[in-house]
Parts: sequence; structure tokens; C-alpha cells
Amino acid sequence: MSAIKNYMENVITTTATAMFAEAKNELGAYGDYEDQLDLENELFEMMVNEGAKSVWDMACGLIGDMDWDAEHPLLDEAKNQILKLIPFGELAKDLADFYWEYDPYEFKNCCDSMDEAIEANIEILEAGDDGTLEWLSTCLESMDGEENFREMIATCESLIPRVQKSMEIAAARLH
Repeated sequence: MSAIKNYMENVITTTATAMFAEAKNELGAYGDYEDQLDLENELFEMMVNEGAKSVWDMACGLIGDMDWDAEHPLLDEAKNQILKLIPFGELAKDLADFYWEYDPYEFKNCCDSMDEAIEANIEILEAGDDGTLEWLSTCLESMDGEENFREMIATCESLIPRVQKSMEIAAARLH
């Protein structure tokens, strides 16, 4: 159990550092928090009481306050670490990445941001909806035999069993 707690504390420290560094750089300050330790304590309390998803939402919200065109490498890395703590978080991100690669125009029509796509995927996976599995199967069929899609086919093939497993987990949780 202490390994999980240590990982959580590391994620919180990384997230608070990223939020402070990038917000201070772009916004000149970070909200009502007097210092980074204040923010770390708040994030840790959120993680314990509300779950990792609340911390991820807060990190995503900060990016919404900053310049969309700027890169946020520290915050992006922190969010990726947080996703590892959210049930279905990593799978939701992998699905969003695949969606962007497979059909970026449709992705832009459906989602305002990668964070929004990840959020939607988490909700779908938690509900055990089989629409994602059907969509992946359709994607695989549409790329079948296309030599230049070899890498995307491999990605799609690796996502299918992970989505099937998530559906089993979701079904068990719902019953």
C-alpha cells in the first residue's frame, strides 16, 4: 500500500510543480494559493477524498485558462501520470490518441480538445458501452489490407482486447 501512496504523492508533487511553473509563466500567478505547498496539500486532499479524476479535472481546467497554442510539457506529463490513477484513464487516452490519428477531421468535429475526448472516453468505458468496440472493429475493417496503415492496424488490434476487458470490469462494477 505504501508504494501506491508514494506514487500518489509523487504525482501530486509533479502536478503542483507543473501547475505552478506553467501558470506563473503564463498567468503571472496561480489563484488563491500562497505557495506550491498550499496547492500540493489541496491536491492531495482532493485525491484522497474525491479521487484522481478531480485532480485531473483541475489540471485540465488550468490549461483552459492558459494560451491554447503554447505547449505545456510539464502539465501534460503530470496529467499523464494522473491518468494512470484513474480507472480506464490510460485506455481512454490511448483511444483518444488513436481517434486523432485515424480521423483527425472527425475528431475535431466531435471534440474541442484531447482532454474532452479523454473525459468522454472515460465515461463511455465506465458505463461498459460496447459502441467503442464496434467502432474499433469498423476502423479495423476499413484499414484491412492497406499496407500504409500497418502501424494503425497494430494499434487498433491492441486496443480491442483492452476495451473488451474494460467492458467486463464495468459490467462487474454495475452489477
